[in-house]
Amino acid sequence: PATFSDFLMLEDGEGPFSDAIVDTLWAMVTLISNKVGERTPVNTGALAGAIAQSAAVTYGNMEWVGTVGDGGLAYGLPVELGRAPGKPPPRANIEAWLKRKQIAWAFRKGSKKGQPMSLEEMARTLCWSIAKHGTKGAHMFELGLKDAQPHLDKLFEDLMNEFQRLWGAGSPQAGAGGI
Repeated sequence: PATFSDFLMLEDGEGPFSDAIVDTLWAMVTLISNKVGERTPVNTGALAGAIAQSAAVTYGNMEWVGTVGDGGLAYGLPVELGRAPGKPPPRANIEAWLKRKQIAWAFRKGSKKGQPMSLEEMARTLCWSIAKHGTKGAHMFELGLKDAQPHLDKLFEDLMNEFQRLWGAGSPQAGAGGI
């Protein structure tokens, strides 16, 4: 079994307890990242490809920080949360989206019914529709974390079991009941 000095090595970021914490934290952020990736809408794949993860452990005060994010893409948050009705999005962004999606035409309604719209007209129409109605969010981070939660609980339980194993339940260092 591990000794009390092994446990104290946590402050130095060394030893079996530290290794177990770091391994578990990385397993957790990787799991969350994978679950978020499964729920991320794919257009060009840039958002799904930008999902990034990091993990850091501060041993002095035992702070664990794991992050999963959109890699700083400007449209990550609007995809996650959606967009409330109000101001229209930049038309150039919508035009670029139409080009990427290879949406080359749409037909007018009203007095010019049946006539094709230009790319600029389609973009303007979409911008004003978004301004009027907003967009629905994908909630990939929120739902990805929710999907991962049972597995995260299991990983944390496994970590506690590893601590128990390393410490040695009932050892003189751990006291009568282990950790």
